Amino acid sequence: MRKIIPPYRLKYTKKSIHQYIYDGEMAALEEWIARSLDINVRDKNGQTLLHAAVHGNHPEMVKLLLGHGADVNACSDEVPYHTNPIQTAVYNGLLDIVELLIAHGADITVKTDNQCTLLHLAVFNNHLDVAEYLLAREADIDDPADNGVTPLYSATMHGMYEMSKLLLEAGADPNAASDRGFTPLFDISSPEIVRELVKYGADINKQDYHGESPIFYVNSLEAFEEMLNSGARLDIVSDDGNTLLHHAASSIWGIQDDAYRIAELFIERAMDINVRNRKGQTPLKLAIKAKNVEFADFLREHGGVC
Repeated sequence: MRKIIPPYRLKYTKKSIHQYIYDGEMAALEEWIARSLDINVRDKNGQTLLHAAVHGNHPEMVKLLLGHGADVNACSDEVPYHTNPIQTAVYNGLLDIVELLIAHGADITVKTDNQCTLLHLAVFNNHLDVAEYLLAREADIDDPADNGVTPLYSATMHGMYEMSKLLLEAGADPNAASDRGFTPLFDISSPEIVRELVKYGADINKQDYHGESPIFYVNSLEAFEEMLNSGARLDIVSDDGNTLLHHAASSIWGIQDDAYRIAELFIERAMDINVRNRKGQTPLKLAIKAKNVEFADFLREHGGVC
């Protein structure tokens, strides 16, 4: 009688069955199945053989495991995230495996510990084909993560134009707000994405929970100009009394080109560059405090005071 292979071991080697499968060694999997060993055996992190096959990107192994009763919705115990095979496949852009898993009953509504949906995971790594596949299967397009961020916000924030366009065309809400009140127009660098969002009805002047609008958080001069062309207001004042010029002057990351453009526009339009916020601070005062020396000099040259 042949000796039964103990869990995680094959042929007297320290290599686990999970590692064999991750490495794509089909013979090891076939032997495991032939000996009627546990098809859902877990490693120390709670990963099943199906997890290993998905992590290793082995569609034929995935198919074989599913055909022999592997739990398609098995959740691992790994920290910090407890993951299902479908989440790993989506995150890594493995469309053929995603199709296999869903065909065998994978839960398309599964979420990560921080409430990210499968669509979020597809967006994170810009897997356009996987996102399109999920949307065709009626994935919830606006379901937010636990910080209120939707898949569209993730796409726009990371400058993913084609992904943003796909989501907007599929009906994503361009005005859905995060827990901070940020819509997909906040934190943008791409003028093309600004244009696309406005085309689909994004409110260019929608204010967050502190009274600041998207133009306060724009990340490039080109996107700034596109917002201006789309009707962004320069005269919005936040709840703490800061104007756009206050916000630009106080940047701790250094002064960007759009800050000078903001100052020039304030001057050109005869807007008050010395307006004080609720703490009595002018933009010049904030520039000095943030050690933005050259910008402070620029404001002084144009009449800025503390």
